[in-house]
Amino acid sequence: MDVKKSVAVPPTIVSQKPDMFIENLAGKSKKRWTYRGNLESDKNFHHVWNRIKIRDGGIVYDINDKHPIFIRLIEKFPACEQNFKNLLKLIAASLPLNQLTIDLTGNVEIENPATYSEDVAREILKVFIDGLSVVEINKLLDSLVKDCIFKNYPKLLEEFGRSVD
Repeated sequence: MDVKKSVAVPPTIVSQKPDMFIENLAGKSKKRWTYRGNLESDKNFHHVWNRIKIRDGGIVYDINDKHPIFIRLIEKFPACEQNFKNLLKLIAASLPLNQLTIDLTGNVEIENPATYSEDVAREILKVFIDGLSVVEINKLLDSLVKDCIFKNYPKLLEEFGRSVD
């Protein structure tokens, strides 16, 4: 800043790499909220997708193969494990990021019509607890309490827990 305060020159780091500086500043306060008010990067819940920041500053989305439902599917059908993992890789690789960016940067609020209802969650649980012991069912239900879908239906998880006792 000069004596007359008519000219301001930013520090060298800002003028050389403004994008990096802005991302660093904004990144500290940046929060990604969904339309329901859920923090998308909340580490307290199991998400189906992993958001991975790569070295060049880009973002990659990968399917979380540590999700309790995916783990149970592999346990239930161990012979299909490799086919299942290949299917997950195909789904992750075909995520239409460019189209999603266009859709999400518009001024229209997007609601996913394919959100899980309690009935869909109930049907999924019926399939996945089939053949499990009481201890295994309770372990699965305990892990689903932190699932980004099933956390919306705590009474359903409680109902399934009671039905096996």
